Amino acid sequence: MEGNPIALRCPQCGKTLKIPANLAGKSAPCPNCRTQLQIAGDLSTITAPHAAEPELIVAELAESSPKSNTAMYLLIGGAAVIGLSVLLVGLAAAWFVSAPAPAANPPPVAVVKERPSLEEPAGETPTAEPVAEQLPAIPPDDGDDWMIIPMIDAAAPEETLSIDQTVQLYRDKEYEAALPHLLSLSKSGDARAQYYLGLCLNYSRGTKRNENAAFRWFLASAEQGYSGGQNDLAVCYENGTGTVRSPELAFAWYQKAADQGYGLAIANVGNCYLDGTGVERDVEKGLEILRKAAADGVPAAKFHLAYSYKNGIGVPEDLDKAVALYREAAELGDKRSQFEIGYFYEKGIGLDQDFEQAVVWYQKAADRGHLMAINNLADCYQNGEGVEQDLDKAAELIRRAAEQGLPLAQVNLGYCYETGKGVPKDLAAAFRWYQSAADQGNAIAQYNLAQMYRTGNGVPTDGDKAYKLYLLAAEQGDSDALNMVGFCYANGLGVEKDEEQAVAWYRKSADKGNPLGQKNLGYRYDIGLGVEQDYKKAVALYQAAVDQGNAAAMNNLGTCYEYGDGVPKNLRKAIELYRKAASLGDDTAKDNLRRHLKN
Repeated sequence: MEGNPIALRCPQCGKTLKIPANLAGKSAPCPNCRTQLQIAGDLSTITAPHAAEPELIVAELAESSPKSNTAMYLLIGGAAVIGLSVLLVGLAAAWFVSAPAPAANPPPVAVVKERPSLEEPAGETPTAEPVAEQLPAIPPDDGDDWMIIPMIDAAAPEETLSIDQTVQLYRDKEYEAALPHLLSLSKSGDARAQYYLGLCLNYSRGTKRNENAAFRWFLASAEQGYSGGQNDLAVCYENGTGTVRSPELAFAWYQKAADQGYGLAIANVGNCYLDGTGVERDVEKGLEILRKAAADGVPAAKFHLAYSYKNGIGVPEDLDKAVALYREAAELGDKRSQFEIGYFYEKGIGLDQDFEQAVVWYQKAADRGHLMAINNLADCYQNGEGVEQDLDKAAELIRRAAEQGLPLAQVNLGYCYETGKGVPKDLAAAFRWYQSAADQGNAIAQYNLAQMYRTGNGVPTDGDKAYKLYLLAAEQGDSDALNMVGFCYANGLGVEKDEEQAVAWYRKSADKGNPLGQKNLGYRYDIGLGVEQDYKKAVALYQAAVDQGNAAAMNNLGTCYEYGDGVPKNLRKAIELYRKAASLGDDTAKDNLRRHLKN
């Protein structure tokens, strides 16, 4: 039975509820007061024992739409009630979009502090014990539809497989085959199935990604005492995945899973003590927990210990010991450690640089779903480092990470579409992927969107949006964006023209070593615009930019040598700088060079 939900008020507590059509004639608890309600077959009323006459609020919600793009309503009869704790979803801010020439394809970056990940660890099976005392969940949001989960594009199986058979399909990466059985088992209340269904929804395995639904299934699994569900519910609370961030609830659920002897959760508890997540920071206690778990062979504990040695947290910094621990964990299947070993090989950190080995370890981590490993592996294919260059393969990998929500991969995919690397050039697609990453606060995406708005590249020119996006990126310390905010003030783009503000922003960019900021600030000192004229400062700034290969700075420094501004006059040096800048394509330098060659 399909149709829009009906809004009725709970006769017990007065809360307005949106009743889906497929609950007609069924009973379900109110998510607010938990009173068991009986829903009329024609959806006209809901009743409760000893309650007042129900009140019909509206006949039909024609405009009703769930926050998820596609949704289905969860049948209750005989099934475990999921979603009694409706989510408050933390929506990432970032409202504008823009970009001129795109920022260069970002290089691989190492995760400074990688948060726990959602996944059953290699070689460890979660256990289930009844939860004696329920922990509070995030309270319901009156704006959410109740008891809704996203639509899963899978037909109900004629005969549901056993949970063991279904999990084997999942582990064999037969996600689409496993999914209908996971859904059927989850609806019947199987905690293990609910956990794996959460993983499918979180990682878009066999279905579209939906963090909100993943959170609900982890919650359902956790409340039945399944340690895997408890651990991954804690991860959701720690990272704000599908719910609002709550370090305290994260620690509490980690502890519940750890109390069952679940190694991954034990390691996460130790890590919480190390950095004070949801509990008073106690480095010694955290290290003690991690050392014991590492000695018991828990890969995640080895990973966190390695991080401590790499960064000198509670122990003397020891890169050799960190590498050894990362390698031990990596060989046990810990994907975060596999990524770190790959990164160390790529950058020559603690190991001899070896691009081929970097690819080997990135591939291992990527095979286990590590998004940064997938992104960095794509970078290897794009640049032909450690593997034969393959732009199509690079784009395929970047898309895989981008579709699972990694902002850096979304930026990279946007860059591929903007430049036509490995995919047909498509500015609309570039815009969408930049926007997705920008909405998650990624400064590179905000900058590239600003460039698109400033130049009208694929979107109508819009100086106001460009300025706002540059500012968002600049507030995160992006040196290119700091320079462009200065540019906006210098040219009155999206903001009132203000030469002193232009100087201030150029200075911030220059202080971060940005060659454009250095060149632009040098120019201000050169001509005394927005600042007192100072040729020596201009020369020093031009030289700093020249040292980084900036062609415009080479030309400007050449004029200083030609006219003796801030340096002794030296025409030979000036022509040398003009020639070098001209070879890099600077038109002004070409004119200056031609002027001297004529003479």
